[in-house]
Amino acid sequence: MYFKETQVYHHISEMFAAGTDTTATALRWALLYLIHNPEVQETMLTEITQVTEGLPLIADRDNMPYCAAVVTEVLRMSNIAPLSLPHVASQDFTVAGYFIPKNTTLIPCLSSYTRDMDMFPNPDKFDPGRYIDSNGHLTGQDRVLAFSLGKNGAETLCLPLTYSLNDSFDTLLTVCLITV
Repeated sequence: MYFKETQVYHHISEMFAAGTDTTATALRWALLYLIHNPEVQETMLTEITQVTEGLPLIADRDNMPYCAAVVTEVLRMSNIAPLSLPHVASQDFTVAGYFIPKNTTLIPCLSSYTRDMDMFPNPDKFDPGRYIDSNGHLTGQDRVLAFSLGKNGAETLCLPLTYSLNDSFDTLLTVCLITV
């Protein structure tokens, strides 16, 4: 299958528009959460200075679990994409007493999941520590469905999401260093 030049142009434009818009929105929310939670920024700064000798890099992420947890918590709390992409039921099923016939279009509400008290105790509190286990390792970030749900959503990272996560991580850590 071959694409026309205009199709490729539009797909690339959409990818960058989606990636940059979500990144910019996530960063605005991150700054707001850091302003209201200066102790989080202090913990980030401590971790950054212990791991790096200058500006942090994407390659440093695995050695900075708290900073990665902050980005994860920002994505959970900020509700950047409250609804997932439409899905189609592949078979008849019943949920909460409602019958859903095969081929029904479904639009999952991600915000009801990201604010679920069973999944995230005290869901209205900004708490990056919820993603750090007792050994100081990052855990549970796969429970955050910031942009999509289902195949090509939670199970696999699409290119714009990977771009957004990397860009958010890199920019947020740089801002944290500059503002101190």
